Amino acid sequence: MSKERQIRKISLNVSGLKGLILEGTYETYKENKLVINGFRDTIRNPIHLELEDKIKELRFFALEVCGLITDSTNKHEKQTLLEQADIVSLEFEKGIDGFFKLKCTSRVFDDKTQNLTTPKVDMMDNYEYYDTVMNIIEAILVEVDQYAKGLKKVTDEEIMLTYVRLKKDKDMDLEKVMLLDSDARAAYIETVSKKLGFIANVMEVEEIDSEELDEEEVGETKSEEGLFNASNMNLGEPEEPVMPTLEIDNITSEGQEELRIAEPIKLNK
Repeated sequence: MSKERQIRKISLNVSGLKGLILEGTYETYKENKLVINGFRDTIRNPIHLELEDKIKELRFFALEVCGLITDSTNKHEKQTLLEQADIVSLEFEKGIDGFFKLKCTSRVFDDKTQNLTTPKVDMMDNYEYYDTVMNIIEAILVEVDQYAKGLKKVTDEEIMLTYVRLKKDKDMDLEKVMLLDSDARAAYIETVSKKLGFIANVMEVEEIDSEELDEEEVGETKSEEGLFNASNMNLGEPEEPVMPTLEIDNITSEGQEELRIAEPIKLNK
């Protein structure tokens, strides 16, 4: 028997144009022993617009935590900074020891970027928008669930527009796209599709090494009311892992703090 997967990290491939990488853990029981396994799923479908928009909402908080947006930043400067930023990945965990960590890029000199990564921001930091960020992540997980199941897709036209909007083609912009006739537009859409080389409905699943836990560590994972709820992520029953796994006897309710693998809870926001 295995429990549903808990997503702990989402990474975007080419701003989502080439899909997502989902990483996390799941628990299985083997001969009455708890086994903690990791997974890494690569989904190559371009992400849909609702998911893209939700992920974009995190840009402000990444830039603010990193100090690029401050109280003295005016409205025009904020808008420019947001337009020049792209979220690369998000890591998260809920509960008493919950946190979020955002990685993004910020364009400079039009054709160059700098990488920005927030520290792990938790409730003890008293960050004003902590709950707001965690609510956005919960909404992202809902969209990821639909995306992973193939229930939300994008058209070739939408992919092309996103490609141009992200300035992946230096010789094209949205204004030029609007001036294309139907034949030229269709030809350009085909060109973009070939450049991206995306393949519909493709998911690669990779089982990764289990974490070695001692008896006390597992105790806390069973009792902690903590992790961000990704229980809605039903990506299919994982295959029996072939890598070394950790088996733990005599699971208790006490433990150490190093491992944060717990029963999922609902986000009360």
